[in-house]
Amino acid sequence: MKIAVLADIHGNLPALKAVLAEIKHENINYLLVAGDILGGPYPIEVLQILIDHNTCMIQGNFEGYILKIYLNPSDSKWYTSKQWSPVFWVYKKLNLHWIRFINSLPKKKVISIKGTEDILMVHSIYNPLLPTDDSGILITDKYYEIVDSYTKSIMQSVLIFAHNHVPWNQKINGCLALNPGSVGSPLNGTIGAQYAIMEWNKDHWEAVIRTVHYCIDEINNAFIKSGYLKEAGTIAKLILYSINTGKDMVGMFLRFLDQLAHKEGYNDFEIVPDEILELAEEKWDWNKYRNEKEYFR
Repeated sequence: MKIAVLADIHGNLPALKAVLAEIKHENINYLLVAGDILGGPYPIEVLQILIDHNTCMIQGNFEGYILKIYLNPSDSKWYTSKQWSPVFWVYKKLNLHWIRFINSLPKKKVISIKGTEDILMVHSIYNPLLPTDDSGILITDKYYEIVDSYTKSIMQSVLIFAHNHVPWNQKINGCLALNPGSVGSPLNGTIGAQYAIMEWNKDHWEAVIRTVHYCIDEINNAFIKSGYLKEAGTIAKLILYSINTGKDMVGMFLRFLDQLAHKEGYNDFEIVPDEILELAEEKWDWNKYRNEKEYFR
């Protein structure tokens, strides 16, 4: 029994295709996606290809943002805020059929396969922004206590989780805790697409994390040609930085934005006023992370 586990695709179709091509001849029985399917230039294409592969999916926080816009049509800040423009860009691409499909996805799911141990799949097991080192790589040992606490609270023998784009494959409290990393934008310094393979071995599940490389310029060009980079603004630019560097540029910027907002006397971090975001854009040290590619100039 073999399962391919994916997460945090974020609308990166070239990365998803690379993963699916690699596992094509591996006799995979089930394909799981632990949320954050959307979030880039190919929202519908990614959804459709996963449906075509009979994928078991759950919602991630990005899908939750899409539903928040849909369910709050009178709350104009979701439509006009520069901070949330990447979400609104994706939302505008989705018709009612796709909104309803996203709404039908569960937030967590127990996978029961005859002759094996049950698997609990969730998207996030924590809420706060996790710390990075000075180079922008997320520090995974900082959330060991969170994983430890969560595995003590569940009955299943396997916990699949995602959200922070950093792979984790460790047995804690008798439970296999597996984060497959991110297909669309790994944040552990890896440039490529990450996923996991789980295999039933006599009386327990085992997992291995994999990385597949693909042509990054395909997604770089898609950000430009689709209009996503231009219309979704600073956050989209930071997402592209992350794809090309394997570093958590979005998280670092959001922490910087949060600090700046507090200094300016603003405490509602869910939606920061555009003038604060523009101030953060001005003060952020872009040169520190700039590389030679034209996309970042």
